Amino acid sequence: MALRYSGCSKIGLGAGRLPVPSLAWRLALALAATASISPHLAAQTPEPERPPHQLDELVVVAHRTELSARESAAAITVMNRTAIEQLAARNLPDILRHVPGLILVDQDGSGERSMAIARGFFGGGETEYVLVAVDGVPINDLRSGGVDWTQVPLSSIERIEVLRGAGSTAYGDAAVGAVINIVTRRAATAAYSGRAVVGAWEDLELGVRTETPVGTSTLAVDASVDRSAGYRDHSTSTDYRGSASYRPAWGRMAGHFDVSVQRVETEDPGPLAATLAADDPRQSDALFQGDKRTRRLARIGLGATRDVADNGRLSGDVRLQLLGIDDTRTLLLAPGFGDTQVHDEDEIGLWTRVEYDRRTDVSSLVGGIELEHGAYDSRYSAPDDTAVPLSEGSGSRTKIGIYAEASRLLASRLRVFAGLRYDGISVNRESGAGAWFDQWSPRVGVNLAYRADPSTSGNLYAVWTRSFKAPTLAQLYDERLLPTGQPDEFITISNPELLPQRATGFEIGVLQKLPLKSDWIQGEVSASLYRLDLDDEIDFDLRTFRFGNILESRHDGLEVAITAHLPAGLSLTHSSTWMDVAFRSGEEAGNRLKNLPAAAMTNTALFRFGRGGQASVSHHFAGSVYLDDSNATELPGGNTFDATVQWSFGRIRAQLAGMNLADANISRVGFLLFDPVTSGQVQYVYPSAGRYLRATVSIAP
Repeated sequence: MALRYSGCSKIGLGAGRLPVPSLAWRLALALAATASISPHLAAQTPEPERPPHQLDELVVVAHRTELSARESAAAITVMNRTAIEQLAARNLPDILRHVPGLILVDQDGSGERSMAIARGFFGGGETEYVLVAVDGVPINDLRSGGVDWTQVPLSSIERIEVLRGAGSTAYGDAAVGAVINIVTRRAATAAYSGRAVVGAWEDLELGVRTETPVGTSTLAVDASVDRSAGYRDHSTSTDYRGSASYRPAWGRMAGHFDVSVQRVETEDPGPLAATLAADDPRQSDALFQGDKRTRRLARIGLGATRDVADNGRLSGDVRLQLLGIDDTRTLLLAPGFGDTQVHDEDEIGLWTRVEYDRRTDVSSLVGGIELEHGAYDSRYSAPDDTAVPLSEGSGSRTKIGIYAEASRLLASRLRVFAGLRYDGISVNRESGAGAWFDQWSPRVGVNLAYRADPSTSGNLYAVWTRSFKAPTLAQLYDERLLPTGQPDEFITISNPELLPQRATGFEIGVLQKLPLKSDWIQGEVSASLYRLDLDDEIDFDLRTFRFGNILESRHDGLEVAITAHLPAGLSLTHSSTWMDVAFRSGEEAGNRLKNLPAAAMTNTALFRFGRGGQASVSHHFAGSVYLDDSNATELPGGNTFDATVQWSFGRIRAQLAGMNLADANISRVGFLLFDPVTSGQVQYVYPSAGRYLRATVSIAP
């Protein structure tokens, strides 16, 4: 029996389809749902505050102790809540695209499954070279080292701190390309907030948050649901999230207890032959019509911080993470031919840290120990018979990290840094095979304040580092068996002989407040020039269809960020990334590594008008990339343009946003696959999203 829904469209949800109101009905629902959250709305909108200098922001991401961005020996980007709300963004990767040194590309065209390029490191969706932490606690997956960017909704973020470049001295394994620390929102008084979003891809998102003081403590609860049909065919997603936190305070001691759960269901449209993508980027190859993923996450964390004598602070954190993944995934073996298997995976991970830091006007000291242990069970089966596994296995990973770093002001304008970390990592699987990796990661740096005037201050820094990344459990021991075409003959893409990637780098940078004439006209510029030499960089070789260590590579780059706040409510920002990432040995010496653009940039203009209105226009550019190590096949780059217009009425904010307004047909990542029929290479790409519009109504806390 067929059912009809008046004024409704449908969204695909795996095996079933649920009714979703049409755009007009969804907008009305969004307005009603958001307006009902709080009846107490201020009648008057305050004048916008003058944006602060980013270089004066106190950050902890670089040295694990509070230090202003301009006094550090690292390249740092800070994005606060105001900046996040001004930009056209669906999710966290859309915000991170404005950070120099970071390039985010999509697997599905909708931003639900994004991949990060950080200073020329690219995991291709199989791993990450970026360590992501929420309030200092890492959230990367145990087995793959990857990050599901949907874990952190934009509405929960107060600020984002990004350390661009190697951070192994402070954070150990995986912190090779960047470290991202997300600081969540906290309120000292009762606060209620909500949001409602509708979008052109049949998007519907509703979320509420409440924060209530309980004596000297705070209790916060957050819940949301997000559904989208996606940009491409077969790219529907649903996301259910809930979290609660309790933050008690007892005199000189403060604590926290956090719990969060998430269930994400996504369809995967897969890569698309470049000829088909040029004709219609929204389509999906029929081979991938069964590909989908369900991810279930539960996380519990607790910790405490206590002030101790002599300006010291002692802190401890514990996090337990449970992850379950059901993934139907097709691997292309040749054009028009793929292998589809169902992957069931369960992970449990326990992480803990104890840290002491002490800071005075002239010196700082931080040291601590991190312990992590996790175990996984993995099983592959055929889609038509999941009861009998094709392959299965289990394993574990144990890590200990001991670190310390000190800084001292040798003169009124010269600060020196010295840090060292030791990491020992044991990886094992049920069969008894295993490996041990360890690394010493030193860092030495200086920061010179060559101008001391607060309004035109300028700093130079230089830093030398050593960093590393151990191969992940999935790269070492993934059990998936792939047919070779010969009877009873299979291969695996994993490689138990992989070695850790080890890097030595040097970086210099300048941090300068622009010497503009009026106190109301502010500006600043930062630039970082770096060189990083790698041994045994891990790459996926399509010729052998296996992970392997390439001998040597070099990552050179320049990152620039410029900000100017002008009269009449006009702000201009620019960020650019210039990279030269090349092989230093082997037959491809001198060639650029695959899927890495030589240049990328973002320019944004923000206009404030009236007593609560503002608009922004952003331009994004990413250069061409090579799809092969021989640099014979090039994928062109391109430009996209985003815009927002929003108004604030007391606590209510309404925003209209458009992304890729010119509807450019661009693919930023891809690969070549050998066709045995034609004896030639076929280009496959992951199309980026076309034009997208969305409306948001929110109530600020």
